[in-house]
Amino acid sequence: MYKGASERIALRFPQLTPADNQLCLLIRLGFSNAQIAACIAVSSSSVSQRKFRLKKRMIQAEEGLFADGETLEIVIRNI
Repeated sequence: MYKGASERIALRFPQLTPADNQLCLLIRLGFSNAQIAACIAVSSSSVSQRKFRLKKRMIQAEEGLFADGETLEIVIRNI
């Protein structure tokens, strides 16, 4: 559906784990926290925690990434 999305994410953020990449792709597909939770067999609160940690890792890689108040979903969809 999004040709090359996983490669672009991996190139821009090489420090992300395979689980982080999977989460990015599910976010990019527009899945809600509940849908992501069902796909990866965790609770919705775990998905929220994973998103928080993912955002933290992305900020470590690119300090000004969320400076303008973008959400994780917006950033991932624009990669």
